[in-house]
Amino acid sequence: MMRLFISISMLLAQVFCSEVPIAESSSIVQGMNIDITAAPYQISLQTLGRHRCGGSIISTTWVLTAAHCTFGIILPYLSVRVGSTKHASGGEIILIRKKVEHPKAKLVRSIFDYDFSLVQLARPVTLGSNCQIIPLPTPKEPVLDNTLCITSGWGSTGEDLSMPTEILQATYVQVYNQLQCKQAHPTDIITNRMICTSSHDRTGACSGDSGGPLVANGRLIGVVSWGNTASCGDPKYPNVYARVAAVRYWIFYVANV
Repeated sequence: MMRLFISISMLLAQVFCSEVPIAESSSIVQGMNIDITAAPYQISLQTLGRHRCGGSIISTTWVLTAAHCTFGIILPYLSVRVGSTKHASGGEIILIRKKVEHPKAKLVRSIFDYDFSLVQLARPVTLGSNCQIIPLPTPKEPVLDNTLCITSGWGSTGEDLSMPTEILQATYVQVYNQLQCKQAHPTDIITNRMICTSSHDRTGACSGDSGGPLVANGRLIGVVSWGNTASCGDPKYPNVYARVAAVRYWIFYVANV
């Protein structure tokens, strides 16, 4: 992965300042190293102290991630690291009180539909420049084709799918037409609970970014769900995210957010 230390924090701050106060598994390929203050809603979901998935802070006590990240994992094994650029150090570790996978979450041809999990923290996060709540879209809010988005995470850079990257990474992607996405994944199921993205420069999510954020116009519109890990970032195979607006009522019912 190309590692560029540029003013990405300034670029992201311009995107989020109006919305955020102060500012199959998938990972970021051809992304840019960023500081956590550029994506302060980002968390690392961990099992037994090791990075497993990404996630997003949607209130001081709730995190939204992917259902396939928490299915079958008992609560004592789970924790989140918040407020850190690195998944293995810094910030603070918070234990999990409860996890609630979407009741319709299920495997369809080896792909999760309704790929959402709400994780309740054992104690509230401490808000600051490195830890912020990301606003959510309204129920059933549409997302237009070619909308510019930002996705972030610690997943594989594409070089070694088993190894998360040490530093948080982010990249820009665009929303991909839903019909064309179905054509690009002819043997898979693309439902209305999903959003597809792609880019022209082989950037995007890969192994280890699952559960992480897809953000547009300062709001969390998607959760990293699945993609073709054999060709991470390949524009011929769009990445697929769980569409947050499709389950907005469920989020409010469970987390009162």
